Amino acid sequence: MNELQWEIEPSIEEQLIKNPYNSIREYAENRLIKVGRKVFSYLALQPVSLFAPPIPNKESFSNPYLHYLLLGPSGSGKTSSILMMRDFAYSPYLFQDVTGAKIATDLIGREKCSLLCTDVDTIFRDSELIKILEGIIGEEHLVSRLNMRSSLNFSTSATFLGCGLFESLRENIRYGFLQRTVPLVIFHTKEEKALIGKAIKDGMFTNTQKMSFMDVKWYYNKIAEVQKGHNDKFQKIDGYVVDSKIKDELFRAWMEIMEKNQYPDDQYLTRELYSIMKYMCNSAILNMFSREIINQNGQRLIVPNKMDIELAKSLFNSEMMAKYNILTLSVMVSNIKRENAIKFYEYVRDNDDISHEYKQIGKIFAEQKIEKKFKE
Repeated sequence: MNELQWEIEPSIEEQLIKNPYNSIREYAENRLIKVGRKVFSYLALQPVSLFAPPIPNKESFSNPYLHYLLLGPSGSGKTSSILMMRDFAYSPYLFQDVTGAKIATDLIGREKCSLLCTDVDTIFRDSELIKILEGIIGEEHLVSRLNMRSSLNFSTSATFLGCGLFESLRENIRYGFLQRTVPLVIFHTKEEKALIGKAIKDGMFTNTQKMSFMDVKWYYNKIAEVQKGHNDKFQKIDGYVVDSKIKDELFRAWMEIMEKNQYPDDQYLTRELYSIMKYMCNSAILNMFSREIINQNGQRLIVPNKMDIELAKSLFNSEMMAKYNILTLSVMVSNIKRENAIKFYEYVRDNDDISHEYKQIGKIFAEQKIEKKFKE
């Protein structure tokens, strides 16, 4: 990706460099009312994660890449979010119905890429594709495919963003591929749907967007050029300065969540401790032009600040609550007798003491159980 020859207004350039995270979220919200701000609270960090330095972990390193799965009903803005992300992503690979063989071949020669899937249900129908994607978004980030005629084995750095319906989630929840992604749940109340409709009406035949997707792409490109060593004014960031106090603070946040919520016994959730560290590091990289940089032993190390730490904790809390809702409801519905599924559906539907998200997920999982009962 070469430096974009894009003339950006000084006021917008200053806004992006001074506060890129909120600027990108507000741009997304203006395009997708009641969706953009929530979804891009996470997605704003994804493009820079491809270029963030690896995170030291004893004698090895953990990759900083972020992988997300948008979950919600039809019309909730999932596909629109992915198509918006395609505008910003580095080397985007957009797919819906693709075989494992094709994606393995297409990724040859791509050192870095952004995988964007508009229907993850197609992934679940192809065991070879699942295996290949698990290798790509795992710690090995390895593309490996072997058959009678040929073999492929190469590494590529990639992020993954996909979307799907909850109906396809419960049957496939144990796949390692899903457990390597962060679920972003999209549901809207009646009041929010009305606001979305009004925003669509108000936006028809007008163009009031001050910031364009090219402005946002310009900023992400600027970070990519720095990290590739192609920027004459700002040198590459090689690592991070994170002291024991910060590590302890993030660890406490993880422990508090684990103690507060009763997750299923077979869920270790140690991988999620890496998530909170990744959020902090990628937030610092997104804000590299306003963060303290220390030169140490010939390396330039970025210092995450309080904003990066608080953002990491906030995103982590939301991630763990979504996983709690999905995992506990999946187990709960699996364990109830099918003749009781209707009673469970009515319970979550009529209970005003539970969150809207928990209620919607519970209804969908119960509906699946009810449908399965009547098919037999």
